[in-house]
Amino acid sequence: MLIAIVAAVALARTLSAGGSLAAQAPAGATDTFSDSHFHLTNYIQQGIDVRQYMEIKWDDVLDDRFELSGDATGWGLNFSSNLKATASDIVRLQFVFGGGIQNYMNDSPVDVGIVNSFSNPVTPILGEAVPIIGVVAFLDHTWNPRFSTAVGYSLQDNDNTEGQAPNAFKTGHYALGNLLYTPVPNVMMGGELQWGRRENFSDGFHSDGLKLQFSFKYNFSYKLGG
Repeated sequence: MLIAIVAAVALARTLSAGGSLAAQAPAGATDTFSDSHFHLTNYIQQGIDVRQYMEIKWDDVLDDRFELSGDATGWGLNFSSNLKATASDIVRLQFVFGGGIQNYMNDSPVDVGIVNSFSNPVTPILGEAVPIIGVVAFLDHTWNPRFSTAVGYSLQDNDNTEGQAPNAFKTGHYALGNLLYTPVPNVMMGGELQWGRRENFSDGFHSDGLKLQFSFKYNFSYKLGG
């Protein structure tokens, strides 16, 4: 029996201080909804060990006195919710936690970190799945049929292992706010202010960045032939 727990692929853009999860609703939309999700995907297959599908493995190919091959278990759980707070407001929430799932996120560190084991002369270092949490909170607000706004914040925090380099990525923060204008159908334009912050593991380094961007979008379609 195989049970694979699928982590938050949907957070790949936002949790690493790299983008916004907030999907802008069409101007003037009047849909009413409120939904929440707990993502746990199960696959069942006869005769296959679940550990084979949650295992992260590495091989030491050097012919020396050390044996550094090993494995770790990657896992993650993701919770998400879209709430229709008012006729003009949608709240989008998401939370993920696990270990060894950094490759599902943009700009994350490695999935596996080093743990010191210097008392063992053959295997002086071990590998351990790096624990991680991620949070997303966004609000989509429709001012009127032509103007809308998305504002929100996301966080990725890694519990670095003791053997990782002092400059290893630990925490990323990301926030944005925008104002979008839809003057006519299929045309949208607007500006967005973005802020991001990186914090390292243990060398004291952190860096903030601000970016102001303007965008224009035109939707069109054209059919060739009959």
